[in-house]
Amino acid sequence: MKNCIKCKIEKDFSKFYKRKDHKQMSYRSCCIECCNLMTKKYRKNNPDKIKEIVSKIDKEQRKILDKTYYIKNRSKRKKQIKVWCKNNQGRLNAAGAKRKAAKIRATPSWLTEEHLKEIERFYIEAKELEKLNNIKYHVDHIIPLQGKIVSGLHVPWNLQILKAKDNLSKGNRHNE
Repeated sequence: MKNCIKCKIEKDFSKFYKRKDHKQMSYRSCCIECCNLMTKKYRKNNPDKIKEIVSKIDKEQRKILDKTYYIKNRSKRKKQIKVWCKNNQGRLNAAGAKRKAAKIRATPSWLTEEHLKEIERFYIEAKELEKLNNIKYHVDHIIPLQGKIVSGLHVPWNLQILKAKDNLSKGNRHNE
């Protein structure tokens, strides 16, 4: 057992970080919990120093650090990603639609960042409507991206939100 100098609580050695800078095996003087709190506080109060330190680490070393962090925290990251995906289904749908439209070259290069955010808002709003009404909604292209006569673009003014059954019933026809 060891006393933490910050919280003054006696804790098991497993609750303390091991010192890496000593040849003999010893432990830090504050517990893991207190060390983490101090680190968070320091990072919050010294963002410029943190940026400076991080910028000194070269890119290759950063890749190695990121990879080792990912490997050590794989299950934690998977859980975080799963929760994020569940809470951001609209954004995921927007990204998927953007990818499909890019694949068939239906997204013009002159779209601004604001246009892209507006497109994303359509998909987010459709998901919110689903949650509110318990009815499935689709974001529909008014002029289809791959029409027989005319093909539309993946742009905000070519999008509308429809009930899924209405969208599926119309098929790939142009609305007039």
